[in-house]
Amino acid sequence: MANGFTFPMPSPATNIRLLAVDLDGTLLRADKVPHPASAEALRRAEAAGLTVVIASGRALPAVQSFTAELGLHGPCIGGNGADVAAPDGVRWRHDRIDRQAAANLVAEAHRRGLTTAVYGFDRVYLVRRPGGPEPEFQRIIRTPTQLVNEEDVASLDIGKVLVMEDPEISDETRRALLGVMDFGFLRSTDSEPHFMEFLAMGTSKASAVREVGQRLGISAAQTAAIGDYLNDLEMVEYAGMGAAMGNGHPALRAVANLTVGTNEDGGVAEFVNLLGVPKV
Repeated sequence: MANGFTFPMPSPATNIRLLAVDLDGTLLRADKVPHPASAEALRRAEAAGLTVVIASGRALPAVQSFTAELGLHGPCIGGNGADVAAPDGVRWRHDRIDRQAAANLVAEAHRRGLTTAVYGFDRVYLVRRPGGPEPEFQRIIRTPTQLVNEEDVASLDIGKVLVMEDPEISDETRRALLGVMDFGFLRSTDSEPHFMEFLAMGTSKASAVREVGQRLGISAAQTAAIGDYLNDLEMVEYAGMGAAMGNGHPALRAVANLTVGTNEDGGVAEFVNLLGVPKV
């Protein structure tokens, strides 16, 4: 059931032309499988003429894999907006992080015994911690991975640095990483409680959705977006119609136009239906 919906939704035929959808916590259930009703709704949206874009913090190859599995044919956004690919896989965008700034972050995270990974356009590099065990990052799936040493980071072409701490990023860790972060080059965001992610200044899911819209001649007013966490905040604010999942972060729900059901309840399908996409 929608929560806070108090105004008429536009018809996709006259207004909404682009729909951007997050993966984890939004389209995917806790078992990391797309909710069947939500998957079917996205196919209906595409059949009705909307461009459906999966926009995720996951690496681009994983986003492309989910898009193909869903039977969708739109552009793909990975790395929280660092990477954008056309429907045929051609690179539309790859925002690069300053290499030394990335290396400094990784070194500080390793000094604190944390796990790190850095994201290229077509792969994820798992970074060995000096004196530590070989990194095993089982959350990175559907993506080619490569082991590298800490000293290699400064030579890599990367768009995102990921730091993980279980069960969640502590305030102490956050302060330490922000203390070495070069604010002239980097910004931080969170996609889950145990992840802290670093991107180039100006990079976000919103900047990537804007890139897609500009290439396709679609404005922000003609864009709808839905997500669940802090890395979705800029995208939901950018869209003419932005929705938060019922399981979403309070800060995201506060800026969204409306809140729908949870990822376990098929909230994406609810949003698609509210957009006026006809049911079969």
